[in-house]
Amino acid sequence: VRRAPMMRAYVARDGEGDAWAMVLLKHHLLGDHTAMELMQREIEAHLLGRADELPQPVPFRNFIAQARLGVSREEHEQFFREMLADVDEPTAPFGLVDVRRDGSATRSTHAVIDASLAERLRAAARAAGVSTASICHVAWARVLARVSGRDDVVFGTLLFGRMQGEGANRALGMFMNTLPVRLKIDERGVRQGVEETQLLLAQLLRHEHAPLTLAQSCSAVPASTPLFSSLLNYRHGKPRRKQAGDDAVHGIAARGGEERTNYPIGMSVNDHGDELSLSVKSDASVDPNRLSAYMQTALAAVVDALENEPARALTSLEVVPERERAQLLVEWNATERDYAAARCVHELFEDQASRAPESVALEFGGERLSYGELNAQANRLARHLQAQGVQARTRAGVLMERSPELVVAMLAVLKAGGTYVPLDPAYPYERLSYVVEDSAPVLLLTHDAAGAELRDAFARAGVPAIGVVADAERWSHEAASNLKGAAAPSDPAYVIYTSGSTGAPKGVVVTHEQLCSRLLGAQLDLGFGPGDVMTNLASPAFDIALFELMMPLTTGGCSLLLGSAQVKDLEQLRARTQHATVFHAVPTLMEAWLDSLGASEYGSLHTLLVGGEAVPERLLRKLTERFPAARVFEFYGPTEAVIISTRYRADGSALEGVANCIGRPFPNTRIYILDARLDPAPVGVGGELYIGGVPVALGYLNRDDVTLERFVPSPFVDGDRLYKTGDLARYLPDGNVEFLGRNDFQVKIRGFRIELGEIEARLASHPAVREAVVLALEDRTGEKRLVAYYTTTASDASDAPSAPGADELRSHLAAALPDYMLPAAYVRLDALPLTTHGKLDRRALPAPDDGAYVSRAYEAPAGEVELTLAAVWRELLKVERVGRNDNFFELGGHSLLVVAALERLRQVGLHLDAAAFFAANSLRELASAVRDASLDVAIPPNAIPDGCTAITPEMLPLVQLSASEIAGVVVSVPGGAANVQDVYPLAPLQEGILFHHILGGEGDPYLGRSTYRFESRERLDAYLAALESVIARHDVLRTAVAWEHLPEPVQVVYRDAPLAVEEVELDPAAGDVAEQLAARFNPRHFRLDVRRAPMMRAYVARDGEGDAWAMVLLKHHLLGDHTAMELMQREIEAHLLG
Repeated sequence: VRRAPMMRAYVARDGEGDAWAMVLLKHHLLGDHTAMELMQREIEAHLLGRADELPQPVPFRNFIAQARLGVSREEHEQFFREMLADVDEPTAPFGLVDVRRDGSATRSTHAVIDASLAERLRAAARAAGVSTASICHVAWARVLARVSGRDDVVFGTLLFGRMQGEGANRALGMFMNTLPVRLKIDERGVRQGVEETQLLLAQLLRHEHAPLTLAQSCSAVPASTPLFSSLLNYRHGKPRRKQAGDDAVHGIAARGGEERTNYPIGMSVNDHGDELSLSVKSDASVDPNRLSAYMQTALAAVVDALENEPARALTSLEVVPERERAQLLVEWNATERDYAAARCVHELFEDQASRAPESVALEFGGERLSYGELNAQANRLARHLQAQGVQARTRAGVLMERSPELVVAMLAVLKAGGTYVPLDPAYPYERLSYVVEDSAPVLLLTHDAAGAELRDAFARAGVPAIGVVADAERWSHEAASNLKGAAAPSDPAYVIYTSGSTGAPKGVVVTHEQLCSRLLGAQLDLGFGPGDVMTNLASPAFDIALFELMMPLTTGGCSLLLGSAQVKDLEQLRARTQHATVFHAVPTLMEAWLDSLGASEYGSLHTLLVGGEAVPERLLRKLTERFPAARVFEFYGPTEAVIISTRYRADGSALEGVANCIGRPFPNTRIYILDARLDPAPVGVGGELYIGGVPVALGYLNRDDVTLERFVPSPFVDGDRLYKTGDLARYLPDGNVEFLGRNDFQVKIRGFRIELGEIEARLASHPAVREAVVLALEDRTGEKRLVAYYTTTASDASDAPSAPGADELRSHLAAALPDYMLPAAYVRLDALPLTTHGKLDRRALPAPDDGAYVSRAYEAPAGEVELTLAAVWRELLKVERVGRNDNFFELGGHSLLVVAALERLRQVGLHLDAAAFFAANSLRELASAVRDASLDVAIPPNAIPDGCTAITPEMLPLVQLSASEIAGVVVSVPGGAANVQDVYPLAPLQEGILFHHILGGEGDPYLGRSTYRFESRERLDAYLAALESVIARHDVLRTAVAWEHLPEPVQVVYRDAPLAVEEVELDPAAGDVAEQLAARFNPRHFRLDVRRAPMMRAYVARDGEGDAWAMVLLKHHLLGDHTAMELMQREIEAHLLG
């Protein structure tokens, strides 16, 4: 872009004839969409021989003067400060915040709004005295509120930029500007909302030339963080109609054009007068058709409210279409299955004992117990328990380790009509004492091995204890037959205490009906049956232990119990479970077991179940690779929703961009992902996960207040209750659910809301990381920074050198996460600290030392600038040593510290752009970008006469440059000073476009591309001649951009800027020549040098065997906006028409 024009044309012969194809590249620095249309019209005018009918060109410098000398900067600042002062985080639809993208990974769609809705929309606008654009802004704000999870939204609106200044509507150049609009979706009425939006947009027009950087600086969002990541463009236009004389342009066919944006979400409302349509561009991760449907639904809702209920609250406006709403609420929750609603869970076991009494029910060590023996022992004990006061709605504690006696005791409590309360002897006395006191059991059943001390302690507390082995003689005479009618399906079957992240444990009460629904649903879904042998490895105090026991016992299978010592010894674990058909374990145990396996073990295994905590994708992949013929399931489910709520079957293929998929609802379970108002979150949008259906617990024992808070009536199914999990999740387009973490582990750092669970899941996906935890900790300055703690797959300290370090882990995360989600420090631990309840003890995690930060090979700073930079870094980052090769952000820096660093540098006389700070990879690179800040000069009057051979500062009233800087600009212009017509700064939006152009690597999101086909070389040359004439008429089309070694970027207008046309040799046999041209000069991987004018390039190629030609014309958006391009096209047409 340092050479004018900022366009390039690439042409190629199209076929064996005289046909040609061309690709024209035009940089957006040249102009906006309107400018490109104007340019095209001028080209057509030249081609049609109507060039003399074109109006006198309007100099772009008039607009620059209007922008610079119109509304004062102070007025701009006051307006935007009133609007944005308390906005401290960006509005990020679908969590997308990256605006430093090249616009290549996008999807788009176009939809015409139903004619009746469009007519009603215009009528509603007239009746309310507002513009249709105001209604569209309100509708878009409502859409953003739903897809960003916030009711106070900010988005960019595109301003025409041609409201001020004579002739602006026919001038080429970048007039268009993007500025923020802030709208609150609250309880205000819709009529009030659209009226206030109309007023805001009217006020915004006065500030249409304000730089976006100025507007953002008036907010509390850091300069390096985008204020918004979505755009709304309400644009007027008229469908092009054939005009007399158009046949003169015969032989030239435009094959298509392409424009891109760096914003991940763009919504355009196209008002053609006779119709309204929507054009949507979105990041590839978002379906633009969904966004289009959301916008149309919101527009219909706004119109309906204005027509029928103007006071209807903005928050009540529907966004999710009825089809998607039905999908979220009904279709994906169609999980109903028949279950034994009138049975108790022990009766399902009794059915199996009656059906096959000789089958093995339990294995423990060398001991086997048949269904008949187990049932008889449980019946005898149950009768004794009834005699001791156990009956319906009373509770009995079972203080035992995994063993056959525990299973006998559990079944006996259920058969007696009581409620089973498991207690793990491995827990500390304080916790056990709390559970006993809170649950108030009639008695405790213990195993001799559980310890006489505990038994005696509870006896002293008034809770009698029965030894299942020692006291067995006391009930050996009881009948072995089944008991009848002791409990009803609606009676509690068990109470299990959840550890909880804070406060005392809570007892979750689950009925027989709820447990039966879960077990029989699992049987239907997973296909367990007689002959299956399932491992039982979980603590008896966990609800999953009930699943490991009762799943086989209610389907005719065998539960394979292992003692605690055997579970912890991988060799014994493997030896005693070789014949298992179903293996279940928590992720950490599952991975340790998997890594210890030999090549030919577990020949009978057909199902692996893993859950209880987040499951790394790495583990699922390893399981499917090791057992390709087996089914691998990941389970998710809180205790309050009866063990398992969703399951995901891993098939060896990773879900792209999904960190932790937990699958679909289990049978008889409904999964809802809701916002704060209990409205279903749109697909792809995070919300809180709620669980409904039969298997939802009664509530918490003795905690009615918490029960009312966490178990709420369903707004979707009459009589249903929903459990409010506190987990964050989102529905994926295929109906699977992605787990996003806990809402109480969400933190806010430097204006961003960050879900720590997402970072943890990505960190755990590293092949050498076993476990990962991320915390937000305050450093010595009080700033919050992310710190990652991790354990590795290395078995002992001797493997430490091969373990990943901070630099490797940061690189791993940076491939998938934005900068603000990258931890500053990485602490490797041998093991994560746990509480006595087996949960992570976050308070025991150590503070990071210097070795936890990314470090590079040390080389001492050299020179005064590097030494100054290093001193500032040390002060701000609180590190002992900074070298030339160190990176500011890898050492723990962030955007707010960049601001502080820039201020420190200014205080010592060094000036640096924020963009350079972010772009520099090391202190050494940053030092090279520093310049002295003492080059400012006063703005003198301007005059560059024709034939000028030396340009002085006095000739440039709109920009302040020194003589040496002017000389640097002039030397880059072909023909030197004699070819320089003017020099002035960039327009506000051009500044942003140039910023992203400079930061970009491959490709350029602001490079527009138009493809044409000409029936002969004569027609191609006529079009190029018309385009050259249009370029000669308009200063903006003869403009290049200079910025290197300058205090600010400037536009340099050439007096003469011939269009570069390059002929390309292409093989017609390889496919359509125009398509080949377009592919070769695709803006996704092609860039224009905007330092040369014009910021357009034409590439032409012969199209086939005849005389046809194809052309691609590239035009940079620095040239102008959409209107400017329209004006250019009209002038081209005028030239072509004579």
